[in-house]
Amino acid sequence: MRRLFGLMAVAALVAAFLALASCHGSGGRSIYALPGGFLGGSLLPYVEGADAGNVPLTFSADQGAYYHGDMSLGAWDDVSAGGFVFVNDTTAFDIWNDAAGSYYDDFAMLDTNGDTYADFVNVSMRAMSTAAAETEIGVGYAKIGGAAYQPDDLWVENMNLYLPINQAFYDRAVTVYKWQPAHSASQAGQSGGMWTPLTGVQYSVRAHPYSGFANYYVVEVLNYTGFLGEFGVFILYHQAGAGGT
Repeated sequence: MRRLFGLMAVAALVAAFLALASCHGSGGRSIYALPGGFLGGSLLPYVEGADAGNVPLTFSADQGAYYHGDMSLGAWDDVSAGGFVFVNDTTAFDIWNDAAGSYYDDFAMLDTNGDTYADFVNVSMRAMSTAAAETEIGVGYAKIGGAAYQPDDLWVENMNLYLPINQAFYDRAVTVYKWQPAHSASQAGQSGGMWTPLTGVQYSVRAHPYSGFANYYVVEVLNYTGFLGEFGVFILYHQAGAGGT
């Protein structure tokens, strides 16, 4: 696991996004062979994890708890190259539920002075849950990447996510979905749920922004705002002899 304070100012990143190939081939289908090295034919890459550690926040005049440092802060998984970035003076966090008049989840522990704002956060990335990993979005699609960003109920504003993907499919057009666990499922062992399209944000497959992973591609989700959770990356996928026209 790799944590970097010296990341380029991600707020100013102007990435030359890859021109993503669309589905093509006979009858409008693309046929891809299963790559080797993936147990049980799974297309998901192995994810070990990334951790930011305890990161102090700065309370701002606009009533936000912001990450403030000399530069943006990135945390990366040495295995999958996935991770996330707190953009300096841009990424903020909210732990107080105005409607309920209480803290989200058990986030009172992040508020050391009792003013209802987070004084520090500890964000991590892990492999997605079994339920999310084993659930697809429909015939003709395959999940080729994704990860769980924790804590699930932490509200973030303008945080950049870097979803790990199976490198064999870096040149395919992708769609990102967010996992919605069933209400009866516990966070420790989610037993069900569904994928819903991630909307309102910009994302794209791109070469890794950190030079230490120069040979990797990731899905960059820029300025994600919402609750953390599990995110999956899907492509159109048809095995030989299957699929529609």
